[in-house]
Amino acid sequence: MQPEVGEVFDGVVTQVVPFGSFVERPGGMTGLLHGESAELGSTVTVKVLEVDLEHQRFSLARV
Repeated sequence: MQPEVGEVFDGVVTQVVPFGSFVERPGGMTGLLHGESAELGSTVTVKVLEVDLEHQRFSLARV
């Protein structure tokens, strides 16, 4: 199932990069928490801001 704009979920940080953190959504898709560094393996509550189905990616913000 694709994420929807406005959806809030608890996800696990799977990768930390210089420009943010990748968070895995329940179901396996991973989105970018831009500009925020979270601890690898931690659980964070995030909200979907934007979905790009063409490139299979989505943007997140911490709630």
